[in-house]
Amino acid sequence: MESINTRTPVLSLDSLLLRRVIASFVPKWFDRLLAAGVTVFLLAGIHTEMEKANLPAIIALGIFTGAIIARIARHYTSARLRFHETYGPLTAYMNPITRKNYTAAIHITTCGIMTVIATILDYRSAIPVLTGYISANLVPLPSKTRAPLSPPRQRRFRFPTFRNGIAQAIVILATTAALKSVSPPHILLPLFGIAAFLSLAHLSRMDHATIRFMAIAGLGCATTLRHHIHGLLGFATIMLPAAPCLLGAAGFAITGGLLTVSSITAVLTVFLHRLYNRRTCDALLTLILLAYVLTAAFFIASGPVGIVSILLLVTALLLTALHRIARTRTWRLP
Repeated sequence: MESINTRTPVLSLDSLLLRRVIASFVPKWFDRLLAAGVTVFLLAGIHTEMEKANLPAIIALGIFTGAIIARIARHYTSARLRFHETYGPLTAYMNPITRKNYTAAIHITTCGIMTVIATILDYRSAIPVLTGYISANLVPLPSKTRAPLSPPRQRRFRFPTFRNGIAQAIVILATTAALKSVSPPHILLPLFGIAAFLSLAHLSRMDHATIRFMAIAGLGCATTLRHHIHGLLGFATIMLPAAPCLLGAAGFAITGGLLTVSSITAVLTVFLHRLYNRRTCDALLTLILLAYVLTAAFFIASGPVGIVSILLLVTALLLTALHRIARTRTWRLP
């Protein structure tokens, strides 16, 4: 049983909470090994790409990254201090010295981790990252008067229906047909792809609470997935036969590729939401998509067929492993 250090109770409490959050991300040794492998893979891929960049690009990227991280660290620090001063369990320990120690500890820890990662990626980026971080911290944050906290308003999640998918597909096809006579293919196809991507992103939305409830109620992964993909099915019903007639093979390739990616993302989302909380699922899904991008970049020399084959193999292995774990959550309370 972990305890809180009474000399620095606020820092000790937050470090304990952080360890618990990390443990919820990777509860088992298999998950930790998988996370370590993905992290090493991502760092190696970024290191390979950064070695090819010239020094001005490295400096600009380092300064920009350091400034963004500084902004995030400052907002996090101010939010945590505000919480501890108002609703936290350690309000009695808050004083100016505690605030300064807490702020210094957050910034020192962030700088240390950031410097180590920057050195691993490319030693030329370590100093620019620190420069951007320190410079951004010298700029004062705008003061905001916050209203007292009020209970969050409950909003009912609206699932995209089969009709929604059909309607969005018809709108995209009608707009594309209207622009076809006035726009060249190299402009029309990207516009069509962007519109289809945005539509599929809306139609493939998932509700975390519903997925968790269906798991607790004894419904399997397949039933949960069918409950959420009515919009995708409606979109595919209209778009798959109509896009080739309107845009030829390129339209079919764009539509098929986007539908495949959306379907795989929907399956991954269902599996992850059965296993973890909402924020953990979003973070893991982002890391998985980054791993896909880096995998495609590594095997770009093998051509489109090789890249697709490797990505499908990785997807099959990942979905099999996640399904094996996710189906054990049926009937299990969180």
